[in-house]
Amino acid sequence: MENGKLPKAMPSQSGRPEPFERYVEMRHNSPVHFNEERQRWGLFRDEDIDCVLGDHEVFTSDRAALVDDSFTSNYGGDL
Repeated sequence: MENGKLPKAMPSQSGRPEPFERYVEMRHNSPVHFNEERQRWGLFRDEDIDCVLGDHEVFTSDRAALVDDSFTSNYGGDL
């Protein structure tokens, strides 16, 4: 990792991106990783993935769920 940024892909001998070596590195060094550039989370361990996929109340892509009740009561309900 250079300057805290991850490379886009690891090149393989054929010159095509080879992600699997990168996955091993990420599982070891940064198993739960937020990519600032893409604004995305990456999960690299099976147990973390199972946890996120199994808990829909805590882990959601519904941005409205991230707004607390005080916001909706102060600004008129619907987002």
